[in-house]
Amino acid sequence: MMDQSSCNSNGEITIMRILISGSPKTGTTGLFYKIRNSIQGKPRLLFEVTPPYQYEAGDEERGVLAKVVVNFGDPGLDSFACFDKKIAIVRDPRDTLVSRVLYGISYHSKYDRDDALVGRMYCFLKQFVSSERRIGMLDLIRFHAELSGGGGR
Repeated sequence: MMDQSSCNSNGEITIMRILISGSPKTGTTGLFYKIRNSIQGKPRLLFEVTPPYQYEAGDEERGVLAKVVVNFGDPGLDSFACFDKKIAIVRDPRDTLVSRVLYGISYHSKYDRDDALVGRMYCFLKQFVSSERRIGMLDLIRFHAELSGGGGR
């Protein structure tokens, strides 16, 4: 939550430099757009930039919103030390795996235009969520492979 000094009377975030960092599939993109929609004016947007941060004239007046994807090794975030707010998103690796699998299913499936197959996946996902771990990730991956024509083994 932003402190009062960073919000105007309407609750909008005022001019700031904000960094969002995290591994892929941890929610950084969603947070980036939520914050963007809360900022007044037109801040400089740095979406999935590779560090280091490069200052541009006017950054103090318009603000900056930066999203950095952090993978392995030194993420090189030292150059963002001057930012007013720094948000690091950490997520359980098992949740990240689920997100990666579901992203692959929803955006890269071979059956996404077949309503019957999409319906089968939808029913499977409902069972997956309610199964209390009786259906595991490997089952989901195999089912996806089966629907994609890969046999699932």
